[in-house]
Amino acid sequence: MFLPPRPTTHYANGENMTPNSGETIQNFVTQSKQIHVFLRTAFVYIRDGCGEYKKCKAILDSASQASFITNNCATFLGLKRSKINIPVEGLNGATVTVGQQVNTVLSSKNNEFVTDMEFLVVPKITDLTPSQQIDITNIQLPKGIG
Repeated sequence: MFLPPRPTTHYANGENMTPNSGETIQNFVTQSKQIHVFLRTAFVYIRDGCGEYKKCKAILDSASQASFITNNCATFLGLKRSKINIPVEGLNGATVTVGQQVNTVLSSKNNEFVTDMEFLVVPKITDLTPSQQIDITNIQLPKGIG
């Protein structure tokens, strides 16, 4: 088993102190090199409240146990909402309680994939993606993607 070393604070007077478990030590590290993480995204078609399919951008997360839709997207699609009370645990153990869900149909562009979906309605999933312009000239993408 690996146990990280306990942090030690070095004071200007040369004294060292190892904090108790109830104390907080903060370290700030800056990196000069930017790292880009690419999220898998796709355009999918979601059936709206009138039965028409609308093109929407989706983030594909194969590790997620639930599917999410933003409040704005659910409103745009005119989907009927149901009240729920479901806690969702995320990054660093943070828990958010979701109060609404919608049910609809999701389809690929050519209808090769069609499935009934249940989405939990949340205010925001992520910031705009990508958050900045990325030069993809040196990235080898599979044919048909770009």
